[in-house]
Amino acid sequence: MRAKTNLVSTLLSTFFFASIFEVNAADDDITVASMEIPYAYTETGDGVYNTVFKKLTEGYKGDVTVSFMPSARFNRLVTNREVDCDFIGTEKIERWEKDGISPDELEFIGPIRELFVTVYVPTGGKVPHTIEDLKTMRLASDVNLVHTVRRYGLKESFALQSQVQMLNLLSIARIEALVGYDFDLDTLAPRLGVTDKIVKTDIKLDKLVDGVVCFKNEKTAPFRAHLRNKLKEITENGWLDAEFEKFFASQSQQ
Repeated sequence: MRAKTNLVSTLLSTFFFASIFEVNAADDDITVASMEIPYAYTETGDGVYNTVFKKLTEGYKGDVTVSFMPSARFNRLVTNREVDCDFIGTEKIERWEKDGISPDELEFIGPIRELFVTVYVPTGGKVPHTIEDLKTMRLASDVNLVHTVRRYGLKESFALQSQVQMLNLLSIARIEALVGYDFDLDTLAPRLGVTDKIVKTDIKLDKLVDGVVCFKNEKTAPFRAHLRNKLKEITENGWLDAEFEKFFASQSQQ
């Protein structure tokens, strides 16, 4: 009887500690919301930002699940706090205030790269030199940059998620100007064969740096600390710059 009791106690103890371990392991798991950047950050995992994120999360003790999604779903999940982090995000975390998320609730971990919100026009079309010039033009914007466009008193005719669609419309002069992230559009234009059909103007509406944005809470604290340490390491040892240099070299061959 004693032996049976000891066996049951042992099994219960094993189950108890295993359950605690599973709960703790689950507590370390992180969910990340993402949107694709063609050829640079993709669901298939073959972009330079995929490589960077893999390096950043290397050695983290929990599971990190990345889900790619359209802009509307991405915004909904972040607003409802249904994900832990956003990659690729920018340091402009105040953009979430309109959705009820205070900047104090978020931590930006970066920088990874510097980028500009830039105006592009069709080759041979009117080239704007001022914001006032833009106000008279048929303008399209990256859907994630509408807030930037409107901050200048501009009004977009289209707000588009697909960079492919943006560049195709611009290259055939269906729109007179396009506002987008220069990294994204400069990466995609050679792949679409439209480099000679578009002009990158000198008008820059914003300067940003990108990285990871996470909700600041007890669950994400170990992950955020891991990201900060790893980013510091790959920045200081030159790995990060070297990885982007390889990417830009491959782009020049397109």
